[in-house]
Amino acid sequence: MLLGARVRLPESHNEGADFAWGQQAYGPLQVTRDYLSGPVPSRYVDRFPPSTQVILSLKSVDGPLSDFLWSLDTRSVSRLVFQHEPERPNLFSSGDDFVRQFDAARAKIKAIRPEIQVGIASSGFNYRGSRPGADGSYLSKQADFYTIDTYRAGTDENASSNGVVPIDQRPEIMRWYALVKDRGKPLGITEVGMGRVGGGADPATPADRVEVVAHDVAWARAHGFFCYSYFLSGQGPDGHNWLDDSAAFQAMYRALPRG
Repeated sequence: MLLGARVRLPESHNEGADFAWGQQAYGPLQVTRDYLSGPVPSRYVDRFPPSTQVILSLKSVDGPLSDFLWSLDTRSVSRLVFQHEPERPNLFSSGDDFVRQFDAARAKIKAIRPEIQVGIASSGFNYRGSRPGADGSYLSKQADFYTIDTYRAGTDENASSNGVVPIDQRPEIMRWYALVKDRGKPLGITEVGMGRVGGGADPATPADRVEVVAHDVAWARAHGFFCYSYFLSGQGPDGHNWLDDSAAFQAMYRALPRG
C-alpha cells in the first residue's frame, strides 16, 4: 500500500519545498494529492519527486485536453479524479447528474490515453445518515478506482471528546466501504484529518491521533487499499489546522510500512 501525505506549511507558497520537508520529517511519501481548479492547462507541472505517485483532481476536461494528457508522465501521474468530492452541496443537482458528467469526462480521457485511470474521490461527511452520498448514487460503476476523504474535527461529530475515532468506527466510512468493496476496483483513502491541532484542541488529541492513524493504516492495508494519504496542512480553507508536526506523530509515520 502506498503511504503518503499532502504537505502545506503555514504561510508557505512553495508546495514543492513543503513536500521535500515532509519527506524528511515523515519518511518517504509515496503518494500525494494535487488539484486543478479550472480548465486543464496545456501542460501539467509536476512539483513532486518522480518516485511519488500523484493523484490529480480535475475540475473540468475543458481546454487543451489532449496536450494536457500527453504531458503527464504516467510513471508518477496515472490516476485522475474528476470533480473532487462531488457529493458536496451545490456542485451537482443529483447523483445521476454527476454520474452522467463523470462518465462523459472519463470517456474523453480514455479516448486519448486509455491507460490513465479515472476515479472518484468522495466526501466522507456526505455518507453520514441520509446525506447525498449515502444511497451510492454518486458512485459511477465506470470509475476505475474509488477513494474517500475523511475529516473529524471535534466534539460535535462523534462521542469521542476530541474527534479522533478509528476509521472502522466511523459510520460514514463504513457506509461508503459497503457500497464499493465488492465492485472489484482499487480503493484508497486520499485525505485524512483528525482532531484540531493547536489552540482549542482536546488535551488527549495528540496521543490519540498517533494511535489511531497507526491503526487506520493497518486497517486499510489489511483490507487491500492501494493508498493512505494524510492531509498535513496548516492552510485549511475551513480554518482547521491538520498539520501535526509533533515528534511523536512524525516518528510514528516514519515507522509505518511502505509498499
